[in-house]
Amino acid sequence: MMSKTATEPMCSVAAVAPADIVPVQDRDDLLDIEAVCRFFGGTKPLHPATIYRGIGIRYPRPVRVSPNVNRWLRSECEAALKAILLAPREPLPSPWHRGSKAAV
Repeated sequence: MMSKTATEPMCSVAAVAPADIVPVQDRDDLLDIEAVCRFFGGTKPLHPATIYRGIGIRYPRPVRVSPNVNRWLRSECEAALKAILLAPREPLPSPWHRGSKAAV
């Protein structure tokens, strides 16, 4: 059996190319439920139940970090917010026309 000397490495380390290293500012942040509620609610944070009810419909699906921990990708939240803001909106009903429709 051969013994390792001080000059031989204990294990081989694969070389990492500079292109494989992602700068810190380009990494995607993980947001917890409180941060997601503030992200979508602004000055009046949404209730967590509102986020969970809208998952897959209006809000992105969370990443399951562990059995009891969910996190959301900031980039997916930004894309969902952009879709919400760009969605066509119906005009608000006029206060002068209270639900009366002309008979046909």
